[in-house]
Amino acid sequence: MAKNHGILISSHLMAWDNDALTMCGVYADGDLDNGQLVTLDGIRKNATTGAVQGYDYAVKPATAGADNVWLVESPELGYTLETQIHDDPRYFYNEAGKPMSLRAVMGGVDCFEITKELFAAGTLPVVGDIGKYVTPAADGKYAAPAAAAPESGAYFRIEGLTTIKCGFEEVPAVLLRCMANYH
Repeated sequence: MAKNHGILISSHLMAWDNDALTMCGVYADGDLDNGQLVTLDGIRKNATTGAVQGYDYAVKPATAGADNVWLVESPELGYTLETQIHDDPRYFYNEAGKPMSLRAVMGGVDCFEITKELFAAGTLPVVGDIGKYVTPAADGKYAAPAAAAPESGAYFRIEGLTTIKCGFEEVPAVLLRCMANYH
C-alpha cells in the first residue's frame, strides 16, 4: 500500500455541519480517493418492486463536463488492519464495494483543499493558475487549469495555493471554490 493517495480538507463546505448535504455512496468497480468527484447513479432499491432498500447510492466517477458532482470524503479509518495502522491520510483510500461518505458541493459558496494526486495530470496548479478554472476530468479527477470558465458542467476556481499538515510534513495543496454545480 503506497503513500500516494489524494487528501481532501473540506472544513469550508456547507456539508460540514449540514447532514442534508451528505450521502452514502458505493462504487463497486474500483477504489476512490477522498476528494475525487462522483455522480449519483441511482439509489439502492429492489429491481422487481422498486422499493427503496436504503439511503445509499451507486456512484460512478465524474467524467469531463459532468454536472451535479459530489465529493468523496470518508473518515480516514480504513477497513483493514494495515490501513488502520497508518494515520497519514496519504495511505487512505475508499475500497471498491464499501460504503463511502459523499458531500454536496454548493456553487459560489463551498471551498475545499486537495493535493496533486487528485488532478488528472498528477501535478498541482502553480501561482500563475490562481484565478483560473478547473473542471471534472476522467475518473473523477480534476482537469488542468483553463483561463475561461466553461459554459456548462460543474467547475471550480483556483483561489490560491496552500499546504496540508501530515505529521511533521506540509503537503502542497490547492484551494478551490465551487463556482457552479447542479445546473
